[in-house]
Amino acid sequence: MVSHRYFFDPKGTLNDLENTNRAIWRSSEAIGIISGDGIILSVTRDKYSMSKGNSRVTTRIFLLDSHIVCVVSGLIPDANFLINHARIQAQHYKQIFQKIVPIKKVLEEICDIKYYFTTRGNARLFGVSFMIAGWNDFNTPIIYKTDPDGRNWSFGGAAIGCDSLINQDMLGEVFDRDFNINIALGIILNLFSKKYNFYDVAEFLDVAILKKNAENKLFFNLLNKKSMLRFFKFK
Repeated sequence: MVSHRYFFDPKGTLNDLENTNRAIWRSSEAIGIISGDGIILSVTRDKYSMSKGNSRVTTRIFLLDSHIVCVVSGLIPDANFLINHARIQAQHYKQIFQKIVPIKKVLEEICDIKYYFTTRGNARLFGVSFMIAGWNDFNTPIIYKTDPDGRNWSFGGAAIGCDSLINQDMLGEVFDRDFNINIALGIILNLFSKKYNFYDVAEFLDVAILKKNAENKLFFNLLNKKSMLRFFKFK
């Protein structure tokens, strides 16, 4: 018989979950914003992906399907398992129903697994948080944020990873869906440049743009340094 491996402290806090959350709070920080004409997703880069030979390799922005994008903060091996599962389930859904999978369905697949491993006594928690972005059934852009225990929320502007609480508060002060995607990108670059006091934020940041074209198909673009600098004037 397997004994329960999770322990609560005197305040009723689940220690393993708190330790997992602390690991994520030390990981890459990510910010996503919904604008009037699309979605901006950004995440700080891993040190090894900033090496000379991998100048524009992103390890934390993934396509789950042609219309759903995911940003990861936390343990990449844990994220890879969940991402592969979500991709397989998206293709199964397409084969069965002959249409693309709703973003809410992908979110549920990921969060159900996280919750299952959180509540089992002989399993380790997934040490990863996600921002999942796309368009919902009402053709409205949306960003979901998931925690390691399977909880999730939808936001107009979301933050995960390092300094997520601070970033979420900062987004609340500037958020307005009436601005366009260029202004949203400028907001994100300004937030990072003020926090880190770096002259060239584009060196350590990966940014993805999600928009819909005239045929209602998702346009996904991972910006390079030159593209970012066109939208933002460094002081």
